[in-house]
Amino acid sequence: MKRFLQWWKGQPVLGISLLAALVSMCFVPPDAGYLSYCNRAVLIQLFCLMLTVAGLRSIGVFEQVTQNLLKRAGTVRRVGMFLVQLCFFSAMLVTNDVALLTFVPLTLLLFQEIGDEKSRIWVIVLETAAANLGSMMTPVGNPQNLYLYAAYQLHTADFFRTMLPAGVLSWLILLGLSFLLPKTPCAFLGELSLQGELRPVSGVLPMALAAKDCGVKIATENMWNWDDAKDESCFAACATSESFIEHIDAVNDPYLVACLDIGHAEMRGSGSGAANMIRALGHRLQALHIHDNDRWHDSHQIPFSMSIDFAPIAAALKEIGYKGWFTLEADHYLKEKFNAENVFEGMKDLHTAAVRFEKLFDEA
Repeated sequence: MKRFLQWWKGQPVLGISLLAALVSMCFVPPDAGYLSYCNRAVLIQLFCLMLTVAGLRSIGVFEQVTQNLLKRAGTVRRVGMFLVQLCFFSAMLVTNDVALLTFVPLTLLLFQEIGDEKSRIWVIVLETAAANLGSMMTPVGNPQNLYLYAAYQLHTADFFRTMLPAGVLSWLILLGLSFLLPKTPCAFLGELSLQGELRPVSGVLPMALAAKDCGVKIATENMWNWDDAKDESCFAACATSESFIEHIDAVNDPYLVACLDIGHAEMRGSGSGAANMIRALGHRLQALHIHDNDRWHDSHQIPFSMSIDFAPIAAALKEIGYKGWFTLEADHYLKEKFNAENVFEGMKDLHTAAVRFEKLFDEA
């Protein structure tokens, strides 16, 4: 009984439909005539349609399209308009139910991040209307259309001609109602490319919101590109203090913080210098990747073994009152000089470097 109740809670619509079907059998007892009630052509078409949509959804097509649109939106009104229009036009091809099942959960996630409860409710109301109004435009828009289309042997052109005036009027009304949404700015979440551009990535928004719900902060790191002509590193995402601060402040959320890679910041041609970036980032800085290099290549060597001067870096950290994480990222040092049998000797070296850095920090 307990398992049945759990199933019922997880599938309430299916449970109610099953219960209604059982009740109807009391009034119309089952017989051979039941088989004629089912239009197998319609059911097969719906099944194939659902499979196609499920496949597209599983590979992130819908989220990718939506994220691309959001990237160009910028305000709550435009986001709402895009989502409502997506429901309207997608319902013509994937049915009203599938359109809502696809875009309403995404709307909930997006507006949870934006923090606009009133607009979220209004957008979902408009999406529901849009999905139902858009689905009436095509034979495959909803099961009723499929049934009528097949039962009365309608021609596709006749169907479109009949529904076009009502469809256009519905679209105009939805568009007008969308203008009631506020023009509040909103941020786009995606992947920061090495060139400093934001691009959409499937799943990043649910991941970010889940992390926030669990109290986990997400840190973005300064990176570098390589200039073959100059034979040195060059600008990449968050490589300078200005670009780093711009990207952190654009999201303006305490759960998105800065992770400064000391080695990247000190590479010739790419960064602003670690000490300068620390002072500029200030409270935004909550994680550090510490390793050494020759100021030219991303060597990931143990601190104090190559060319970086860590004294001004420790002083800058002390100056801003840094209380975040220190991560020794000298993985190349361990790979090059140790193996599985003696890796703990390398760990002792890392401990020595950590103690030395701690002493610099305390004495700064």
